[in-house]
Formats: sequence, structure tokens, C-alpha cells
Amino acid sequence: MQEDFIHYLWKFKKLSGQQLQTTEGKSIVVKSLGTHNFHSGPDFFNGRLEIDGQEWAGNVEMHVKASDWYLHGHDDDPAYDNVILHVVWIHDAEITRRDEINIPVLEVSKYVPESLVKSYQKLFAIKKDQFINCENDIAAVRWF
Repeated sequence: MQEDFIHYLWKFKKLSGQQLQTTEGKSIVVKSLGTHNFHSGPDFFNGRLEIDGQEWAGNVEMHVKASDWYLHGHDDDPAYDNVILHVVWIHDAEITRRDEINIPVLEVSKYVPESLVKSYQKLFAIKKDQFINCENDIAAVRWF
């Protein structure tokens, strides 16, 4: 699994229509995804969420594993002080900001259909003898 897949799920609203919950069971309603950040700092700026009826505005950070937060040093980086949601594939650790406040966690692996994961894995499987990753699927494309 790669972090880019989690960005894709979030940015293209692949979790829409589902009743999302934090790992603590609090409801999450995404009002605005925020703006995708391609530079240093949190992955999405200025998101708006409702968590258990409380509206939040701030940044959203994503990792494959929650513990990557500490591996990347975000717990001691002021750029991450306004993170309101940590979106992860695997929730393997509780995380805190510099102010020692726990950040709500959304474990997206629970909400993604297996078919989407398989398509992702198939597309990005390393195949040294292919010109492009989707080479085997080109024959299935209908020509006009």
C-alpha cells in the first residue's frame, strides 16, 4: 500500500456516501476535503469536517500506518499543529500533536471495497517486461 492511494481515495471522494467513523467510534461528516498540498506540510489544507456533531476546520494528514506520524517527526513540527484528522490505512498507534492533543483517526481500509484495492494493486504491480502498467488491459478498450 502507498500513501498516494490514500490521497486518491480522499481527493476523489471514494469514501463518499459511507457512514465514516473515527477509530474511537465518533461519526465523521466531510464538509470539504481541503486543498491537496504537493509541498511540505500536511497533505490537505483547510478541510472542514464534522466529528460527532462538532465542526472543525483545519488540515488533514495521511499515512499508510498511523505510527508514520512519529517516524516523520510530525509530533514535533509546528506545521502539523492544525491537523484535525489523521487518515491512515492501518491504525497501529495513537498519535498526538505538539500540544499533546490526540488527533482523531480515520482508518480507511475498513471502507474501501476489495475490488478497488485489487484494481490498484494490479495497476501498480511491478512488471519489468511491460511497456506500461495497463498493457494487458488495452485489448479490453473499445475502439470507436
